[in-house]
Amino acid sequence: MQKFTKNKLLMLFIFFFSIISIVSSSIAVYFTIELINSVSSGVLDNKFNLNLIIVISLTVVFIISTIIQLLLKNKWKLIISQLLSKGAISKISSLSANDVKQNKEGKYLVWINKRIPEIETFIFESFFNVLVGFIIQITTLAVMFALSWKLALIGLGILIVSFIIPILLSIIAGKMHKQYMSNMEKYISSLQNVFNSFKFLWYLNKEEKIITFIDEIVKKWLKETEKTQGKVIIFELFNTSFQFFSYITMLILTAFFILKQNENIALIFSFPGYFFSLGIQLRYVIYMNQNYAAYKGYLKDFSLEKPIIVNPNAPINIDKIEIKDLSFSYGEKTVFKNFNYTFKKGKKYAIVGKSGSGKSTLLNLLLKQINDYNGQININQTNLKEIPISKWNNSFTYLSNQENLFFDNIYNNITLWDTDKDEQVKDALKQANMEDFDLNYKIESDSSLSTGQKQKINFARHFYRNKNVLILDEATSNLDKDSTDNLFKKILHNNELLLINSTHHLDNSTDYDGVINLEELEIN
Repeated sequence: MQKFTKNKLLMLFIFFFSIISIVSSSIAVYFTIELINSVSSGVLDNKFNLNLIIVISLTVVFIISTIIQLLLKNKWKLIISQLLSKGAISKISSLSANDVKQNKEGKYLVWINKRIPEIETFIFESFFNVLVGFIIQITTLAVMFALSWKLALIGLGILIVSFIIPILLSIIAGKMHKQYMSNMEKYISSLQNVFNSFKFLWYLNKEEKIITFIDEIVKKWLKETEKTQGKVIIFELFNTSFQFFSYITMLILTAFFILKQNENIALIFSFPGYFFSLGIQLRYVIYMNQNYAAYKGYLKDFSLEKPIIVNPNAPINIDKIEIKDLSFSYGEKTVFKNFNYTFKKGKKYAIVGKSGSGKSTLLNLLLKQINDYNGQININQTNLKEIPISKWNNSFTYLSNQENLFFDNIYNNITLWDTDKDEQVKDALKQANMEDFDLNYKIESDSSLSTGQKQKINFARHFYRNKNVLILDEATSNLDKDSTDNLFKKILHNNELLLINSTHHLDNSTDYDGVINLEELEIN
């Protein structure tokens, strides 16, 4: 939480104007009661005029301080929103591609779309409500004791007793809400998985099955929601019942003290209201406790101080990648055992094999997406595990068969928002056989670009980055033969480039200096 409370001066000003607002309104109510007493007794003297001026003055102070408080509070909320967004992005960026894939992208979409606004509302807005509520409670209690210490003492006792059970229920509700949010992320990920495969499933003429499957996911989600909401409603009924009971009790006691103990009649207009206000502030405390229990895990994740890297470490000039006695298993399945191989600068290598033979695993090991292996992967003379991920990622280009395009112009899609690189981008497009394309052409969801053209933009990124290591993962599967041949002519004739090409099918093994056949674990 320290990350979110660094702007202490702004918080102090909000706190100060909150106090001014509350104190001025509370005192104004006290003098309003005095005015009512004066009117009811028919005494409209100088004291009445003074009280009237005080009430008007305090009302003006209340309005001004409330406006200033709201403006400062909105500024603070904007800062919190920015911190939460950066924190969430930092957390996501600290994960490996494998982590994101295993957790499903839907989880992180929920973080951005729902969790951040929820935390802003339920934690930080509640924080100020509780903070201000604390001031209100102290002020209210002071006014209540000033009006009638006997009633105030009794009311305080009733209030404490009536809120013991709601506080306990709030702890249970917080845990329920946390579990509900976790389940919600799973359902969103399931839906996204269906929509990612929608086109493929549709052309299999399985629309009825798709609809049924989506319907089942939605039904489970709604059932989970209904179950959770049902319990929350029961808890809320308990809380409301206790609060209503305590309010009615206080109202009856106030009437009794006025009739039997000769208390001021004005108490009937103020004391139950004060008591009710005190109850509302205590409920804020309960909600804050409940919400914090539900969201504290997210707050911890979003509080990471890991900076977003703007200027990555300088790339490594890779002369060789040496694999020594590499062993790795998925559970009981051994993928590699004492595997040795060396990739050298300027050479071209192919990794072939059917699905499940270990191609993706080997790439993930080289890409530093998997670290729990035995043996060594050395970059030049340095163990890969010792190289910072940002430095390593800046030393090669990785291309898969996914399009990975942004809804932006072609220039930004290739440079990833570098500036003043027009000539380099034009040259990259030329090498990718897309020289006729306008750099400012905007890629939209309804873009007329073909799948092959989108894939060529991926290759243009390689030519633009100009790294001396290129790792391909079925990167040409969406390209026609002529486009693939033209691209590979440039890649294979680059004597400075180390190419590692993972593919199901190898048309011409003579183009490569080495072929790793994972189906037979034979090294040619």
